[in-house]
Amino acid sequence: MAELTVTTYEPLEPGVYLARCAEVGLEDATYEGKTKTQVAMRWEMLEPGYEGRSLRTWATFVLSAVKKPSKLYTWCSMLFHGGKPIPPDWRLNTDALVGMRARLVVEVNPDTGRNRVEKLLPALNGRQAAPPPAPAPARVNTGTLVRDAEPPDYVDAEELPF
Repeated sequence: MAELTVTTYEPLEPGVYLARCAEVGLEDATYEGKTKTQVAMRWEMLEPGYEGRSLRTWATFVLSAVKKPSKLYTWCSMLFHGGKPIPPDWRLNTDALVGMRARLVVEVNPDTGRNRVEKLLPALNGRQAAPPPAPAPARVNTGTLVRDAEPPDYVDAEELPF
């Protein structure tokens, strides 16, 4: 005898989540009589409190920037090229997506109640290039002592002497 438990689904709240691409595959999908190949990705959530949760995303297997960039083009541009245009001779090896980290901008589809990923943002701590370092604080020469300048306090315009 086999037993089966009901599968339940609880969507993530809308927000931005750090995730790692754990699995990539190609799937055929038919919509309105047309079959297209899609890249299917499973993203593992890395945010504290969301361990064990994952989301799936799909993008048509088209890497095009003609008129409106394809979803896959936009994602690859962000993941591999820091959001810059993809060089014309660049080729995607879908295996390279596995292990990539990104921040997923997650929404809830009002029609289905399921999550959808609106866009990918750089992870800032994944395999992508690190963000540029923050500028050093301004230095003030006080004669014999050099100290870090502190930002000025907020001043209400009505308090100004002029």
